[in-house]
Amino acid sequence: MKQKEKIIFKKLESNNLILNEFTVKHINKRYISWLNDQETVKFSRQKFFKHSRSSCLNYYKSFIKDGNILLAIILKDKNLHIGNIGITIDFRNMIADIAIIIGEKKNRSRGLGGEAWNLVIKSLIQSPFLKKITAGTVKSNKPMIKLMQNSKMTFDGSRKKHFLMGKNYEDLVYYAIYI
Repeated sequence: MKQKEKIIFKKLESNNLILNEFTVKHINKRYISWLNDQETVKFSRQKFFKHSRSSCLNYYKSFIKDGNILLAIILKDKNLHIGNIGITIDFRNMIADIAIIIGEKKNRSRGLGGEAWNLVIKSLIQSPFLKKITAGTVKSNKPMIKLMQNSKMTFDGSRKKHFLMGKNYEDLVYYAIYI
């Protein structure tokens, strides 16, 4: 699987961003603060956990050990790590599932998440190891739904009342691109 990872991803670059392999060096106080900020992770399962350097290292090691890819989103003009894209790859079924976080609040709603997302989609579409790219979110996460739709992903199903938001359960919605 490690060889397939390297074939799928190297360094991705756009006008404003560089996407590099996420490494231990990215696990710093600022990164950990993103994961502990309830506003930042309100649509994520991460909101249910208290994060520390140790918990982040454990997650990172287990994520990449299973052949998945974690990319750091770097703002090119400031060389600043502003977020991550995680790609869970099921090589057996030829499916990649993508997730994104823009941790740096001042860099949200600027189109940078979409720019990073589209770089990853474009790269994944070229992979001979994949037939489908997926992503999902809760139905109330309108910015994420817009991001998926703008990347040409189409609605692929839902799970009713599946994710706890406050005191109520919300539907999870899934989008996909079939290659």
